Amino acid sequence: MLRNVMRKLLFTLLIAIATAITALAQGEFTRVDLTVNGIRSGSSYTQVKKFGKPNKVKIIGFDECANKYRRVLYFNGLEIGIPAQRMENVRM
Repeated sequence: MLRNVMRKLLFTLLIAIATAITALAQGEFTRVDLTVNGIRSGSSYTQVKKFGKPNKVKIIGFDECANKYRRVLYFNGLEIGIPAQRMENVRM
């Protein structure tokens, strides 16, 4: 009987330690700032034009989070999504 109680206590202690280690190990996420030829997150269409004329331009639709339309520019091996002000101002 005492052996069962000790096993349960040891098991509970191990679970508590494992949980504490996992919580402490998470810490803060690493922030990544990916830049390709001076183009990065938040770049405007004027900055993206450095890559030249895209193979294809597509309007995805209205992005509720950004409260703007999304324009996707397709280059060889690269796809860049940028916000567009209004549908009628988007040139393809």
